[in-house]
Amino acid sequence: MASVFEQVKNYIDRRFEEVANALDDVVEMGSLSSTSDDPDGDEEGGVQTGQVASSDFAGDDGVSIFQHFGISGRPPAGSRGIVLRLGDQRIGFLFGPKARPHSLEEGETIVYSTSGGQTIHLQEDGTIRIKQADGEGDIPGASVVVGAAGEVTTTSGGATPANIVAAVDGSVSVTPFAGQTVNLGGEAAALSVAVGEVTDANLQALAVVIQAQVAAMVGPLVPVGVAFAAIATALGQLPTTTSATSKTAP
Repeated sequence: MASVFEQVKNYIDRRFEEVANALDDVVEMGSLSSTSDDPDGDEEGGVQTGQVASSDFAGDDGVSIFQHFGISGRPPAGSRGIVLRLGDQRIGFLFGPKARPHSLEEGETIVYSTSGGQTIHLQEDGTIRIKQADGEGDIPGASVVVGAAGEVTTTSGGATPANIVAAVDGSVSVTPFAGQTVNLGGEAAALSVAVGEVTDANLQALAVVIQAQVAAMVGPLVPVGVAFAAIATALGQLPTTTSATSKTAP
């Protein structure tokens, strides 16, 4: 005859086995076949639903998909996640595609879209990188990078991208297109202009425009963006060659 200890142990083992079997029936992995994101299509107030298949059932198109507060996404077909079965109702969450961005450093986070290819990458060193998807033929998309030290670099997309770099020392560099830049120094308020090879008359006209815009930037009623727009327009009107000449406006 088994001792009292053995009887208790056997009883506990049987109960644990029953709990494990019950959990197997409640929690399982599932794969999305399709989703619906119609705000008026769900009787519970716009909850996203999907058709999910698992090893235990071929497919159920009534699975409610719950997500984190403040973030909403529609996982693509083929995404896998966890499915809870509560009576006749199935609830899915933590669905993710295989084609997510990889090679993240420990502690990093990236927000991404598998359809558009855009990303917001919070990097390990504190850098924030916002990136548009590249175009056809690997033409780069636009990007905004906030460096760990606080500098901001904005780059347009396209085959001839332009960028604006705002450094932490207060200096700003504007590059409308290759070979032409406007640099506004930080505390010293230095101004330098580098353009393609131009005639003296054009360079003189450019200096007059830039001097006027820099003077306007000091005034409280003129937005900085207006000044930069005028400078970029002036640079765009100048003829360029493959060689570059650096000048400092008087």
